[in-house]
Amino acid sequence: MPGGHHPAAAAQRVCGGEKMTQDRGPAGDKMSQQATGVRWSNIPLMKVEIRVRRPGRRPDQAARARLATLLGDFPTRRDLLIEALHRINDAEGCLPEPLLLALAERMRLAPAQVFEVASFYHHFHVTAEPDGRSVLRVCDSIVCQQHGSDDLLATLRRTLGDDVRIEATPCVGRCAGAPVAVFGQKPIERATPERVQQAVADGDTGCPPPRDAPDHAAYRAAGGYRRLAELATDAARDALIAAIDAAGL
Repeated sequence: MPGGHHPAAAAQRVCGGEKMTQDRGPAGDKMSQQATGVRWSNIPLMKVEIRVRRPGRRPDQAARARLATLLGDFPTRRDLLIEALHRINDAEGCLPEPLLLALAERMRLAPAQVFEVASFYHHFHVTAEPDGRSVLRVCDSIVCQQHGSDDLLATLRRTLGDDVRIEATPCVGRCAGAPVAVFGQKPIERATPERVQQAVADGDTGCPPPRDAPDHAAYRAAGGYRRLAELATDAARDALIAAIDAAGL
């Protein structure tokens, strides 16, 4: 057909991957009608076949099997992505790329979405393959730096060798115990080279269980919130305002 392609021949597009079909009716592109001299109203309804290729690499069977072992019947909801990453990181000591690809497939996410989340958080470590080493993190927040974390990190890198992966990491939320190191999931407060070296020698990377906390009634009975209750009175508020005025702040 002069000036253009036959509509039926141009209807099929193949891009590889999944197959989709789409109806094309007589209402077409006016410019195409003018260019070809064909009245679309004379062309019967046809099916357009499109193949959509999903981007990115595909996980191998070994990665799928390992992920199934690690997650078991863990839900595949997308809002649980970080929890799934924690489970992998806790078991492997890192986030191997093959397992991230398998996780993306399992949660029906693009690999880029999983890699973006995994690489955003400093406490996750994305690697090409697991190297089998334990991870020692030394907090480098301002509070820990003021308590000598830079010297601690340098000493540990000299003395522990290559059997442990040593990383500087942002605040671990234990500023009261600065400087802080974390071996696996085990926090070491007021860390010294000797204490950290002993923890590494013991091989204890487990997270300690949370301490028993009293319920609200027991806390109040033991004097909890007593000062807050005292400040809630009119007399206490007036006295506080007077003290601030007298201080000239």
